[in-house]
Amino acid sequence: MLFLMRHSFLKTILPIMLIVLCLTVFTGRDALCAQDRFDEYQVKSAFLYNLANFIYWPNESFESPQSPFIITVLGKNPFNNFLVEITSGETVNGHPIRVEYVDSFEELGKTHILFVHRDSAKDIDEQLLQLSQLGVLTVSDFDQFPREGGALALLMDRQRILLTLNLEVAERAGLKISSKLLRLATIVKGQRS
Repeated sequence: MLFLMRHSFLKTILPIMLIVLCLTVFTGRDALCAQDRFDEYQVKSAFLYNLANFIYWPNESFESPQSPFIITVLGKNPFNNFLVEITSGETVNGHPIRVEYVDSFEELGKTHILFVHRDSAKDIDEQLLQLSQLGVLTVSDFDQFPREGGALALLMDRQRILLTLNLEVAERAGLKISSKLLRLATIVKGQRS
């Protein structure tokens, strides 16, 4: 019963709350959701999941139509279990979502979105260059990440999420970014673009 209530909450109430949050975030008004109701990484996990719906991966990114869409967290896991909960049973263009966790780049397997915790995001430009050639959207909460060779930074400013995008890195990865997402993001150029 508890599972059904939680599942029902995620399927009905959470999307409405995310729409309200997105409207307030992207219109420049203070977020209606108080900081004590949502922790930073719950909000970021929702954005991370929703990013997949505004980015198009080439068909070659998937071995088959049934292959999973993989979101990998590198380093510290700030999401606890919330990223798994919010993506449970969800799909991206018909691909079931799977969340994985790795401690190092050496453990990294096939992935579509790689979230690099800010503690692990410094001095990894060589690995980022490799990933950008493999169709991986690299995301971090390190503010200089897009300038250092990553694709996207998810940053908190007061109670708002700010998106910073290195479009050249995303395009080099073969990704197509929706014009809706482009309008919401600050576009920057990186040192290694």
